[in-house]
Amino acid sequence: MITIKSIFDYIEAKTEKKAIIDTVKGDNSPFHEFNENTFSMNMDKAKRLGWKTSNINDWFWHLMDEYIASALKEK
Repeated sequence: MITIKSIFDYIEAKTEKKAIIDTVKGDNSPFHEFNENTFSMNMDKAKRLGWKTSNINDWFWHLMDEYIASALKEK
C-alpha cells in the first residue's frame, strides 16, 4: 500500500527539500468528504470482468521519479 506520507517522504528524500503543507490556504482533497485516512479500491469486480491489474509498486515509484525529474528541470 502506498500512503500519502510515503509519497511525501519519497519526494523529500529525492529532492532533499521538506514538503510545505498549507492546511489553511490549501485546497481540500477530493476524498476528504469520505472522512477516511486512506483511499483504496476493491478490484474484485473488475478482475471478474477480465481486467488485468498490476502491482502499483511495479510502476508507481518510477513514475514519481519522472515527475520529480521534470519538476526539478523547470526550476
